[in-house]
Formats: sequence, C-alpha cells, structure tokens
Amino acid sequence: MGYWYRGMVAYVGRRCSQGIKARIGVLVGSPGTGVLDLRGNTMNVRDFECRSYEQSVELLKGKTRRTVCNNTELVVGANSNISVLLYGHPMASFWFAPDVLVLDSCGFRTVTTKDRINKCLPSGYYLSQVKGRWELWDPTSKSTVDFMDGMQIPL
Repeated sequence: MGYWYRGMVAYVGRRCSQGIKARIGVLVGSPGTGVLDLRGNTMNVRDFECRSYEQSVELLKGKTRRTVCNNTELVVGANSNISVLLYGHPMASFWFAPDVLVLDSCGFRTVTTKDRINKCLPSGYYLSQVKGRWELWDPTSKSTVDFMDGMQIPL
C-alpha cells in the first residue's frame, strides 16, 4: 500500500494488473503539501493539529463534519462537543463547558491511534509507549501517568 502521483491526481492503494484501487484527490501545490479529498475540501494530512476547542471549530469551518486526515474526522456532537473520530471511533472529545479534553483509545492501542491523540493534546502533553504500556506525560506535575480510556485533561 502506498501513495503515488499520476499527472495532477494523487492515488492511494495497491498497484495491480487491474489498475488503481482508490483515488484520493487532486493535488494542490507540490506533492504532500495539500490535497483535496473527494468532496473537494482541502486537507493537509501531515499538518493536522487540533489542540483546543477553538482550533477544532476553526478546522470545521462552519460544518458539522469534516475529514481532516486519512480515516479521521472532526464531528460536532449533540452537546456542542467536538470529537475526533478515527474509523468512526471517538479518540478525543473537546468540551466547551467544562473546558476539558476527554481521551479514549476505544480499545485500539495502535500507532495510528496514539498519533491522532498526540495531535489533539495541549502543548507540553504527549502520549508514549514504554514496554507495551501507554504513558501520558503531564507537564504540570512533570511526570508520566498511565493512560486510561476516558481520562480527562483540563484545557
């Protein structure tokens, strides 16, 4: 599986004798700097960052659902919370009142899940894996705490 470019169109999937498996969009600028998803929305796969409620509102640009990265969406919930979904599972939820971030791996302790959660954490926090155990660095206490699904971080 990989990315390749033919003319001004970016593709993802496996090359095979039948041709190209999946088209992901038309290039804007140089390869890797920005592509359009199939709905025509500009997305920067490498630059996706959503570290606060306000930043997630900016990324939504007035919509209730927006694709921000491969298999990752921002969605406005019923209580005005904004969730980051990976394959339809909420990895992080920003709540306006109280101003808090709720983290959840949904049982999928993968590199991709950890990457998406790290892109949502406030500055100074980061999630790492040590000997198979997930740990969250807390800059206020300058120590690590074991990651648990449903843990809350004040914003």
